[in-house]
Amino acid sequence: MRRTISFIAVFTFAFCLVAVAAEEPKKEVMVYVTKDGKKYHLADCRYVKDKKDLTEYTVTEAKKKGLEACKVCKPPEEPQENKKSEKEKQ
Repeated sequence: MRRTISFIAVFTFAFCLVAVAAEEPKKEVMVYVTKDGKKYHLADCRYVKDKKDLTEYTVTEAKKKGLEACKVCKPPEEPQENKKSEKEKQ
């Protein structure tokens, strides 16, 4: 009986480890910058919404380039999970 319980416990633990390892890696929120911009924006921000010549970055990339978050659309200032950006939906 104890062997059966131990086997079930080990099997369950192993299954949980495999399930966690198989999860899709988290994607960062994508932000957008105009050609000469010094700030990064969310896709629906009024400063980039209808612009065509935009560069797409993750928040981490934007921060590494010395860009600041827009004070209007208020994108995250630290990396966060992406819930599918507006640009991906189009």
